[in-house]
Amino acid sequence: MALTTAQVQALKVFVNASVDPNIVDARTRGDTFELSQLLNNPTSPAVNAWNWSTGAMTLDQGATYTAYDSLTQGKRDEWSIFLQYAPRDMGLGRNRNVVTDVWGAATSGSIAESVLLAALTVATVAQNAIGGLSKTTGTVTALQLTFTGQVSQQDCQSILAP
Repeated sequence: MALTTAQVQALKVFVNASVDPNIVDARTRGDTFELSQLLNNPTSPAVNAWNWSTGAMTLDQGATYTAYDSLTQGKRDEWSIFLQYAPRDMGLGRNRNVVTDVWGAATSGSIAESVLLAALTVATVAQNAIGGLSKTTGTVTALQLTFTGQVSQQDCQSILAP
């Protein structure tokens, strides 16, 4: 997915203002390959983002099934249907709401918190620079990504263009 004009501008501002010596070096040399690699690296320190394509296995492994029997049949059906149509964009509140509707409030140590934590990913440098809104469900907060792709060399040519 190519960057939009607004996303290119956001990354241009970020790259030009960066004090990261590797980004400064790549920018100075006009090295679009190196710059694309740096922008596609995970953030450090890690910035959590809601995974926009969370698979059923990931969601399933976040749950503790010792509590499954105590759920009503409707909640068990809801969870089964939710997993059936995965992957899910967990940046969407309605998907996070299913987790808390089935498993209860996302409090510290809860099953819902465990499932939601499993639905996180680490934002790339570019995704974090482009930004998005922080979304919270219970005890779990993460960035709702507005860009989910990779920055290409061609994108970096636009970023470095005067």
